[in-house]
Amino acid sequence: MRKLSVTVLISIAILGGGCGHNKFHQGSMPDPGPYMIHFHELDADGDDALTRTEFKQRFPDATADVFEAVDLDGDDIIDHDEWHGFKEAHKNG
Repeated sequence: MRKLSVTVLISIAILGGGCGHNKFHQGSMPDPGPYMIHFHELDADGDDALTRTEFKQRFPDATADVFEAVDLDGDDIIDHDEWHGFKEAHKNG
């Protein structure tokens, strides 16, 4: 199963290389489809800041690099603008 996951991630990275997603794809990232939910569904405490804990609660199989790819300013919090930007970058693919 691990080999299949790695193969899928590599394929996404190769195929997505020219899709304008490079801002969020510094390396191999999983299919963004399951991540296309509203910010308020992730922000469990309603403080307009998505912590790693809140992210992991909703996406338990996500690796740290997924969170880091969305957290563009590297402050260890995903804000609404970062989440919206991630979704916009992936809305067509």
